[in-house]
Amino acid sequence: ERNFWPKRIIFIDNSISGKLTLVEKQFPDEDYLVLSHCWGNSTSDDKSKFCTTLENHDHRLGGFSSDALPNTFQNAIEVTRALGKQYLWIDALCIIQGDGGDW
Repeated sequence: ERNFWPKRIIFIDNSISGKLTLVEKQFPDEDYLVLSHCWGNSTSDDKSKFCTTLENHDHRLGGFSSDALPNTFQNAIEVTRALGKQYLWIDALCIIQGDGGDW
C-alpha cells in the first residue's frame, strides 16, 4: 500500500540538462528510490558543499546540478535514471541539515 511520501524528494530531470530539483510536493502514485549510505569521513566543509541547508534550500527548489555531489549520490542518480524512475530520496539532500534544519 502506498501511504507514505517524504516531505522532500529529488526530482531527476531525464532531459539533456539532467537538472535535479528538490520538490516539496506529494506524488503518492509515483515510485521513488531511496539511497542508504555511510557518511564516511566527510568533513564539515565537504558536507556544506552537498547537504541541503537553510542557506541553499531555495536554490535547490529551483534546480541544481549533480556535478558537485559525492560519487555515491551521482551513482544513485544514474541508477534511478536507468530504472526509468524520476524520484530519489537521499537524506543529505532531502532533510535540511545544520542549525535551524529539520533536526
